[in-house]
Amino acid sequence: MSFPGAKPAALAPPANSHEATGSKECPLVSVIIPTYRRRDLLCETVRHVLRQEYPRLEVIVVDQTEPGCGQGVYVDLQDKVQYLWAAQPNLSLARNLGIEHSQGAILLFCDDDIVPCDNWVWAHVRHYGKPQVMAVAGSETVPDSSLVDRSLRRARWKRMLFRLLVLGQDIRSPLTGGQVTGRVGSRIVAQFSASGAILHDWTVPGTGWVDFAKGCNMSLRREVFAQLGGFDPACTGREETDLFVRIKRAGLGVLYDSSAAVLHLKAEVGGVRTWNALAHYQRLFYYETYFFLKNFPHLYFPLFLLRILPEIAGCCRTGGWRAAPVFWTSFRKAAAAARQARQPAPASAVLESQGTPLTPASDKTR
Repeated sequence: MSFPGAKPAALAPPANSHEATGSKECPLVSVIIPTYRRRDLLCETVRHVLRQEYPRLEVIVVDQTEPGCGQGVYVDLQDKVQYLWAAQPNLSLARNLGIEHSQGAILLFCDDDIVPCDNWVWAHVRHYGKPQVMAVAGSETVPDSSLVDRSLRRARWKRMLFRLLVLGQDIRSPLTGGQVTGRVGSRIVAQFSASGAILHDWTVPGTGWVDFAKGCNMSLRREVFAQLGGFDPACTGREETDLFVRIKRAGLGVLYDSSAAVLHLKAEVGGVRTWNALAHYQRLFYYETYFFLKNFPHLYFPLFLLRILPEIAGCCRTGGWRAAPVFWTSFRKAAAAARQARQPAPASAVLESQGTPLTPASDKTR
């Protein structure tokens, strides 16, 4: 399978994880934290970030909470963060707003309900001494008690299902010339497979080249956004994966380091999720359809059906005959949006390129 615009890259083993950044100066790091209706959790996350032992750090909070619903940060944090308010709850728009107001050479993104490890910022920054590293993906641990996201615990059967789909062929990334990527050793970390499946397991220990990162724990060079554009606001889910499709098609390197670790609390309150079952499925159907039609149109139908077949069954059990219009309406809206989709514009007109071209991952740089 080929992808228009893809630039195959020959991958070499990553540098030693303890290698220095290559400069005695520490680059300014902008930590961008979008939030929605989670003031208490947000403030705890901000305190954890401010305790990081990194000398050049700015923290930007982008609050999408409606007035009167617990906006802002506590008084003791107001002079320590840059606070922005976004009127429309949209994660892509919030991240783009944070990028627009940031000053850092490295942009580090996290969710508002995470607990980072002590050396979290350093674990990201130390890899940027190598010009071929355009982004760093960190690891994620989810509490066993979490009732919200069980994707990590479903990873094993998903990988088996996808392997059956491709009839046992080696899982190789179409965005890196068919080479095996997205792994640490033999274990899959983050990979766009040859069948178009998106496989991930953020608990794997070690360091290696991968295909994408997760939005709760990822960093990127500033020039990536200047030259490839910001997050797509039409992607109301999988927005970070949509960005990394563009990054991989440009032949840019994404490095995974499990030592850049966060505990993701997966809070049951706040956020954009809803406990209304039909509303949940409507949102899920829309963003899955939009993402796959935009990025993998030729593989869309088998992948889409395989991906959400359990959710379709759940929607039918919950809504009965009402499930059909929910599915069909979401499909039509997403298909229309995907047809109109173009490369998203940069996060802001003022976010100008620094004039330095991005460095594709190649034999010479790796």
